[in-house]
Amino acid sequence: MNDPFIANELDAVRSAAIDADGVMLCVVIPVTNVIIYPNIITPVTLSAEASTLAAVNVAHAARHTVIALLQKDEDAQNVAPDELYKIGTEVALGHIMPFPEGQKTVLAQGRNRVEVLEFTQTEPYLMARARIVPEEEVYDDQIEALMDTLLGLFQHAGELSEMLPDDVIDYAMTIESPGWMADFIASTLSLTSDERQHILETFDITERLHEVAVMLNRELNMLELRDEINGQIQQEMNRSQREMYLREQMRVIQTELGEEDVFQQELTDVRQQIMDAQLPKDIHDRALKELSRLMIMP
Repeated sequence: MNDPFIANELDAVRSAAIDADGVMLCVVIPVTNVIIYPNIITPVTLSAEASTLAAVNVAHAARHTVIALLQKDEDAQNVAPDELYKIGTEVALGHIMPFPEGQKTVLAQGRNRVEVLEFTQTEPYLMARARIVPEEEVYDDQIEALMDTLLGLFQHAGELSEMLPDDVIDYAMTIESPGWMADFIASTLSLTSDERQHILETFDITERLHEVAVMLNRELNMLELRDEINGQIQQEMNRSQREMYLREQMRVIQTELGEEDVFQQELTDVRQQIMDAQLPKDIHDRALKELSRLMIMP
């Protein structure tokens, strides 16, 4: 599903070195409105802050991975360490791609979930010591059932949503790792940043599959409701079009027979009754206005 050239470029980025205690020292990139899950390539819009761009340049020069951490306040500038979540992702960064209005975007390849232990530097960019959160590789009947349920819901969502093309559904079907499957499906859903962060922080595979299934089922309910509403609107439009067609046919027949439109005759009679009635001026004017609206309807 990913472009082979892009994937190869990101694969070439070296993972951070791990010391004897299982700890890495990495540059930190604050991100907003996006979570980069392991094994998934995600576009990331970079902050225009000098510290963020400096961190990216250092990562590119060293060809090493960085740690991406979500900001707690997406509007905050020059964020301090305590304004970042401590669970993030070790990621490989691609080349910076300039966009209109000065925005800069990079493709980020998720490698591992990480937990920040301490920040070692705040200027000119953030650096931190972190440990990799190992991914459980557990397969049992409950996990298998949850995976089957999740895939079934995802396939149904694909039938209702134009935002889920067939190749995305097909790709999900090829994923054998339960944690990866949960992360991939979560990355396609319309979730808030806090919800995405919650999935990132859910280390237990069974719980993660269940949480994503609940979120997917909620989105599926919205898709089904939207589909039902669209169907009702279409039926109403079809009914209105049929009524307009029949009314026009009736007018043609009446014209051929030399008859006046019965509906228009009734409106003419009502107009005369309004004119003859001694109504207060505001009521008289309002009644004529409503009647005029009816008379111009097809």
